[in-house]
Amino acid sequence: MFITNVAAQEQGRAQTSRETTHDSLNQKDKQNRKQGTWFFQVAPLRGEPGYTRFGNYRDDQKQGAWYTLDTEGRLMSIEHFRRDILDGQAQYYEKGKLVCDGQYRAFSAQQKIDSIWITDPITLYDTLVAITNYQGPLKHGVWRYYDATSGQLVKEEIYQVDDLVSEKTFQYTSVTDSMRIEQRKQALPHNKKGHYRPPAGKGRVLQD
Repeated sequence: MFITNVAAQEQGRAQTSRETTHDSLNQKDKQNRKQGTWFFQVAPLRGEPGYTRFGNYRDDQKQGAWYTLDTEGRLMSIEHFRRDILDGQAQYYEKGKLVCDGQYRAFSAQQKIDSIWITDPITLYDTLVAITNYQGPLKHGVWRYYDATSGQLVKEEIYQVDDLVSEKTFQYTSVTDSMRIEQRKQALPHNKKGHYRPPAGKGRVLQD
């Protein structure tokens, strides 16, 4: 709810800024580099839905949290960037409901080799591993997927530098199914009212 309110407030500020002569959005410095908060609106095209996206630039590179909203103002994604590469928590939504939550790991673009701690999923020992620089987002850590209707967790994946090391799926009984099971229980002969029961003291197990 807090994130949604922030997104709505930022969208409202962007609309107000466009109506004033002193717009602080979408600014560039003397070197023509994007700086500060930028606000983009993309119209639907060739069957692809339109969206609104906003976040901060630092020296022409995305930095920190970036929000994407659909044409109805509902969250589509919240992603975090470091030096223009996805890094940290990422959340994805369908019609404003969370369906995916995970972590990305960004590598330094200024280095040929970067290092990262890898946790063995069996022994839980941590090892520092040198990785060749890779320009692009890498899944790293726990990724969880949720049912858009019920919000229930349906799958969990664990990644180590974009390699899937374990996967677990979850199954739940829906409210409708639970009601059907209860109705079947109540329909069983021994649960019906008036069902014959032996007199008190009868039907006991005989002991030697």
